[in-house]
Amino acid sequence: MRQASVGFHCPNCVAKGKQKVISGRAAFSAAFTPTLTFALMGLNIAIFLLGTAVGDQHILTDFSAIGRAILFEQGSSGITRVDTSHQYYRLLTSGFLHWNIIHIGLNMWALYNLGPTVERALGRLRFGLVYVAALLAGGAGAVIVSPHSLSAGASGALYGLFGALVIVYRREGIDVMRSGLGISILINFVITVTLPGISLGGHVGGFVGGLAAAWIAVHGSQALGSTKAAFVALCALLPLLLALGVLAVSRSSLVGIGIGI
Repeated sequence: MRQASVGFHCPNCVAKGKQKVISGRAAFSAAFTPTLTFALMGLNIAIFLLGTAVGDQHILTDFSAIGRAILFEQGSSGITRVDTSHQYYRLLTSGFLHWNIIHIGLNMWALYNLGPTVERALGRLRFGLVYVAALLAGGAGAVIVSPHSLSAGASGALYGLFGALVIVYRREGIDVMRSGLGISILINFVITVTLPGISLGGHVGGFVGGLAAAWIAVHGSQALGSTKAAFVALCALLPLLLALGVLAVSRSSLVGIGIGI
């Protein structure tokens, strides 16, 4: 089972209504450059190119060779097992491994459209923390729901950006459903549920993780009484999500889990 890329993108999901949040390419306005979004895109692409450069080049049908080399141990009958026991860092690094050129292409297109809006609304640091939280939550969700399956890709984090946008839109007084964002999210989850080979746990986990992290980033100061307390709470969420993933891995019946490099 693969954690597939986001199936439907909404570059201008608030174009139908009066928007207070700048969306998609509109976020590339004067005085703002989505630096962290570009950095994440560059890192994903660099890892994919590195893998294909040292592999068999079948990038249209197989995932990159960096994943093949590290994920699998080859036996006389081919791929025999996934050897990832106690390598809990894979809960994070799996989000930077993609199966093929279509997978990474769709995911990077989604990040290009979703990332600048969230980065501008939350600020670079909080955007980065929300992205990592969604990535960890997606990894944990993938293991919890499908402990025997391989999954990889940035789509858990991308669903987290959808969740973050819900929080941002509500803060700005934008109707999530009437803006088009809600429909986009629903379509993506319908695709997740109905098409084979897509990680339901990864997508749901990422969405919930992004939703929770963004709520802390947006409303934490008011709820906790200070900006510092909100930042500490947001940072504390990351090890909690990592611990959840580690617990899921340790309870898995597999020798190891296949969730990337």
